[in-house]
Amino acid sequence: GLTNRFFIHADGRIDTFNFHEPIYELKAIQEPPSFPGGDGELFNFLRSNIIYPQHEKENGIQGKVFVTFVIDKDGSVINIELYKGILNGAGLEKEAIRVVQHMPKWSPGIQNGKPVKVRYIMPIFLKLN
Repeated sequence: GLTNRFFIHADGRIDTFNFHEPIYELKAIQEPPSFPGGDGELFNFLRSNIIYPQHEKENGIQGKVFVTFVIDKDGSVINIELYKGILNGAGLEKEAIRVVQHMPKWSPGIQNGKPVKVRYIMPIFLKLN
């Protein structure tokens, strides 16, 4: 049977998934992954790296985008996908994904004393000032 599957990103990168290696949900993990410096630094990272798309700015489009991704066993951010978007906010969705792609490595999640892959769903609020 199949032991791997492939995920091809829009930018051409390819990730391989091993069916025998589970991806834990955040609520089921003993020690969740953490962004370097904690949640405050995560918010600072998002705030200083998001570039509001011109089309959405001109049309007053704002809202909350949900992005899902996996924190790998080494803390890398992988398998980034849009989970829930904004009506007429394709630029905001792309920007949220772009920013998540540029995140530094996290501290990985721990289960039974070992680093494991953990799925994360993050809301990103995009508001005009």
